[in-house]
Amino acid sequence: MRSRWFAGFLAVVTLLGLVALAAEKRERPDPKTLLGQAAADFELQTADGGKFKLSDHKDKDIVVLDFWATWCPPCQRSLPVLVEVTGSFKDKNVVFCAVNVRETAEKVKKFQEDRKLQFTSPLDKDGAVAGKYLVSGIPQSVIVGKDGTVQAVHVGASPDLKDKLTGELQALVDGKKLAEPPKEEKKD
Repeated sequence: MRSRWFAGFLAVVTLLGLVALAAEKRERPDPKTLLGQAAADFELQTADGGKFKLSDHKDKDIVVLDFWATWCPPCQRSLPVLVEVTGSFKDKNVVFCAVNVRETAEKVKKFQEDRKLQFTSPLDKDGAVAGKYLVSGIPQSVIVGKDGTVQAVHVGASPDLKDKLTGELQALVDGKKLAEPPKEEKKD
């Protein structure tokens, strides 16, 4: 009798958990809704004590933002690729900015030193900037065009990241758009 009760209890708890996960997933906006929209401006202190302000790059640079954390294995795999690809476009006004989510400057600096990676890492200590970019999983990369609009969003670390990012950056450098501004709805 006890095992039946326990099995029933587990089934109910599992069902409630699945319903809660489905509801949570439904409530989170898709970051792809940012495509073509003006990128949310922010100013954060960097791990090395400087400042990074996104709007300082408008009309000058293409900015690749990457939301990450040191404890995240996919982030650890994708960061060297992001550094390499954006570095190859450095002379074409492409800037890489790895926005660390909720970690200390010391932890970020140690991570960079241990892996011999150099990149600007603003510290999003409370996750507010990640919230503006609808980050619900990391890594999440956002490419902001020179015009200040979101041109691409990638969630996760895909195996074709290097080729995909290279193609997107080349298109933007060549003056093409990856995403158009949202069309206004016509009212009758």
